[in-house]
Amino acid sequence: RAAKKDFERAISLGGASVDASLYLGDAALRDKRWKQALSYYNDAVEIAPESAEPYRRRSQYFSQLKQYDQALADYNTLMELQENPGVSDLLQRGQIYESLEKYNEALIDYNKALRIDPKRGAIHCARGNLYLKIDRPNKAQEEYTKAIKINPSSPKPYYLRGVLYLSQENDDAEKAREAFLQAIALDSTYADAFNKMGELLLKQEVYDEALQYFRKAVALDNSHADAYTN
Repeated sequence: RAAKKDFERAISLGGASVDASLYLGDAALRDKRWKQALSYYNDAVEIAPESAEPYRRRSQYFSQLKQYDQALADYNTLMELQENPGVSDLLQRGQIYESLEKYNEALIDYNKALRIDPKRGAIHCARGNLYLKIDRPNKAQEEYTKAIKINPSSPKPYYLRGVLYLSQENDDAEKAREAFLQAIALDSTYADAFNKMGELLLKQEVYDEALQYFRKAVALDNSHADAYTN
């Protein structure tokens, strides 16, 4: 809080800097002061138009507000400013492309990221999610399995594989259950996995056990409060 006041004072005295603007923009974004956040990010871009970071932060702001066209424009700019874009930026832009339903472009970015770091499980998870969206479940499962082989102690690919099993027309409830329980065993704070287990048990009419999982999901993450209305 003291740092925030110092930055605000510096800006009020005409001493605006990129770091101060980004810091204050992030603080405003966390507090959901949308207009102030955008104003600070705009200041950062104006101060340092040849720096990638202000565009990255402003793109994240636009993504949070689901303004994906603006988010993509900023990401394209920061990519042009970097000689060799990194894996994280390629993944982030790929996710923006997905939000715009530009799946071919998203896959191109994921493939570029994979060539840079073929052992990054997150890339395989991202590709798996994309394949699931375009109705290629077998390819999605291959990607999740690769992610698990790369890092068998990561809970996310197990969770995603469980979601995949449930998404199919002839869903395999037992395989989904095993996947969600494995994710929970690896991370006892994985709210999404608890919530999905609740949904699975509810579908099977195991109401008392489903309620326990829903309660745990809400205790870990209030955004799952809608589970009680299922």
